[in-house]
Amino acid sequence: MIISGEIPKEISDSIGYYDSKISFEDQNVLKLTDRKYQNDFIVLDKFPSGKGFTFVKPGVEVLGKTVEKGNTDQANFIKTKFGEGTIYVHCEPLFITNYYLLKKGNTKYAQDIFSYLDNKETLWFVESSSKSSQFFLRFILSNPALKYAWWVLLGGLLLFIFFNVKRKQRIVPIIEPLKNTSVDFVKSIGNLYLQEGDFHDMMAKKAQYFLNKVRVDLLIDTQNLDEEFAKKLQLKTGKPMEMIHEAIGFIKKAQDPYANVMKEDLARMNKLLDEII
Repeated sequence: MIISGEIPKEISDSIGYYDSKISFEDQNVLKLTDRKYQNDFIVLDKFPSGKGFTFVKPGVEVLGKTVEKGNTDQANFIKTKFGEGTIYVHCEPLFITNYYLLKKGNTKYAQDIFSYLDNKETLWFVESSSKSSQFFLRFILSNPALKYAWWVLLGGLLLFIFFNVKRKQRIVPIIEPLKNTSVDFVKSIGNLYLQEGDFHDMMAKKAQYFLNKVRVDLLIDTQNLDEEFAKKLQLKTGKPMEMIHEAIGFIKKAQDPYANVMKEDLARMNKLLDEII
């Protein structure tokens, strides 16, 4: 079986046909003449060669034709006896290219063509077969200068990756933590109050802070500092009742604007309230 658009004249004369350009259309339809293959055809819509047989000698069987609208069907696939065998010739090789074989339904036409071959071992010869390497770097590797340059490039790239595989650690600058100026501010205010000697005002502020904490943290009403308040505070804190009564006494003294307050009273009250909460 010969599938080619260009066959030497010596071969075609021996087989018994002449081939030439029979179609100039942009689209050809290839069909087989056998009725069992009448529903199998292929449409060549991309650069068909338009080749066909303009003459076939008597005794040569026509198996396939090129069908066009408005034109007479022209033979493109023939069969003839030659010696002790049979020769098949198809003059349109486009039907076995990937472009057409990958289209749905076109493989059936190709199967029909090859079904004419006997069920024996098949040898496939391709005119453009080449033993030369098809590797994309074949040109570079075939030239000694380019080959050495290529290996040097690969070696340099590997060395670069090897020495830079670890992430470079930048020097972390030492950042001094921000100073807690609020503590210094409190100390300054405390020293100011001590220098001024206003112990009564300091006791009043300490008492106010303590009662606010009792309301927020212990959820105890601080409007009346009576016995009921003392019992609730003792139950919530677990401190002795004597300590609770002593602390309440200092708080009342701090709330009295006419009370005489000493430095020792401020120190004792501060210690008691810090121990309770």
